[in-house]
Parts: sequence; C-alpha cells; structure tokens
Amino acid sequence: MASLVTFSPSMIAITEVKKQHSFLTYSSIFTVFVATLVLAGWVFSYEPVLSLIPGAATMKANTALGFVIVGGIGLLFNHRSSIKAVIAKGLGAFLSLLALLTIIEYVLGISLGIDNLLVEDSYSSVIRNRMSPATATCFLLMGMGTLIYHKKKSSNMQVAQIIWLLVIVTSFISVITYIL
Repeated sequence: MASLVTFSPSMIAITEVKKQHSFLTYSSIFTVFVATLVLAGWVFSYEPVLSLIPGAATMKANTALGFVIVGGIGLLFNHRSSIKAVIAKGLGAFLSLLALLTIIEYVLGISLGIDNLLVEDSYSSVIRNRMSPATATCFLLMGMGTLIYHKKKSSNMQVAQIIWLLVIVTSFISVITYIL
C-alpha cells in the first residue's frame, strides 16, 4: 500500500527560504566573480573584460568595487551570526559612502579624487573612472537598505524591501538603456 506524503505550510515555507538563500548565495558569488574579473582587467590593462559589449562603455573600477561589496553583503546576509550582520552593515555603510561621494562629485561638478584611487582610467574620454549617476544612486540605496534592514523589526524590513525594489526597477531600466 502506497503511503501518501503530505507537506505542511511550514515545510513548504522552509523549502522556499532555502531556495531563496541558495539563489542569493549563488548570485552573490557570481557578482563578486564578475566584478573581480573587471577589477583585474583594470589592474592588468586588459580591455576586453571591461565591457559587456565591445566598444560600449566600460564598467569603472569603482563600480566593480561596489559590486564586490554588494556581493559580499549578499554572502553575509541572512546568516544567524551577529558578527556577519555587523560586517554586512559595515559594507553597506562603506558602499553608501562611496556612492554618496560620487553623487556629490556629480552635483557639485567637482572631483574628490575617489575615481582614480584604485586605478588610472585610460579608456574613458569624458569623466575618467567615475561610475554613472544611476549606478551611484543604486549603490546608495543598496547600502541604505542594508543599514535599515532588521530581521526583528517588520517596519524596517518593509522599508528596506521597498528601497531594494527601487534598485531593481532602476537597474532594469539602466540595463535596457545600455543594451539599446
């Protein structure tokens, strides 16, 4: 006689959380890998890895650094370890600072020198090695969402999720614009 297997809602919820955690982990690893590849391209002056489309705009070194930080936050996120949460929040603060300084450079029309701290940009003709304003805005929002997020405070979780949704929408529009 065959037995009937049943799943409770809590079992299904646990399975979904595990899937989401796996997705976050793998996408974070991919993000860190690609961003590190781009940083290596800048360090070793290997232009083919700096752009998805040959001849198109390059990913700037500060942008790649920002994506390494975002990937690091993703890898540390949702762990039960309080030290990992503190490190994730520290990375969020650093990401927010990097983005805010870049936005200040754009708004005030000045250079604070942060664009060439990692490497010198010999490929760009307009503003050398500065991430785009849209990227800086998304990084600022990602960092702020990380700083606001708190598992035990549902209002903070909701605000962080709304902020991250704005990042997703903005990023989607930017990718479509880049491709077209």
